[in-house]
Amino acid sequence: MEYFQSDLFDTKVTDLMDQLRVPGLSIAVLHGNKTASKAYGVISVASNTPCTANSLFDIASSSKILTAISVALLVEDAKHPSVTFDTPVTQLLSDDFVLSDAEYTKSVTIDDMLSHRTGLPRQEHILPSHRLVETDETNKSSHDSSYFGVNAERPDDARSVTRNLRNLQLVAPIRSRHIYSNIMYTVATHLVETQTDMSFSDFLAARLFAPLHMSSSSLQPSESRQRGFGERISSGHM
Repeated sequence: MEYFQSDLFDTKVTDLMDQLRVPGLSIAVLHGNKTASKAYGVISVASNTPCTANSLFDIASSSKILTAISVALLVEDAKHPSVTFDTPVTQLLSDDFVLSDAEYTKSVTIDDMLSHRTGLPRQEHILPSHRLVETDETNKSSHDSSYFGVNAERPDDARSVTRNLRNLQLVAPIRSRHIYSNIMYTVATHLVETQTDMSFSDFLAARLFAPLHMSSSSLQPSESRQRGFGERISSGHM
């Protein structure tokens, strides 16, 4: 804590921000029973609004830990005995979860899904469906471009993203490689929603944010704006 509160720490942070062209940064430290926070720079270069310890940031794929924790809460919940890390996903999502290979559909478990071992890529060499061995003959494609995001006129939801899995090619045998997949974490949110009859946003609010007193946290920036936190949201910068 002493170093965190020092001028040396401030200098180190601001130097790194200059080197990496970071407009704004908030840092919080929890050490034992002590907490401390600091903020540097601005949340928007356009408005020059100072960054504070209460500024809100889009944490992108760091939010995957919230998805994994949500599934783990169901695994530990006696109300959901069918949800285990070894449960095949198809047993819980039925016809929604169909991959382009029947053996994969039958075999992929929750553990595989959360640990990026399903054989479904984010962006890899996409192989002919009859050959699941990588070669130099194949073309590159991005599965992340196979759905419409939240800002689209007609965005996909977790269920529609899940149901589109049957149209996406696989690139490796199950559990043979770690291959990063955004889509499978969307499938995990669909699993949570299906098992709980709650939206993923409501589940996070009730089971994670409220117990941890994270009173300003939301799944999407739009929810933060609806709650009156719009002025605290940081802008994205390239």
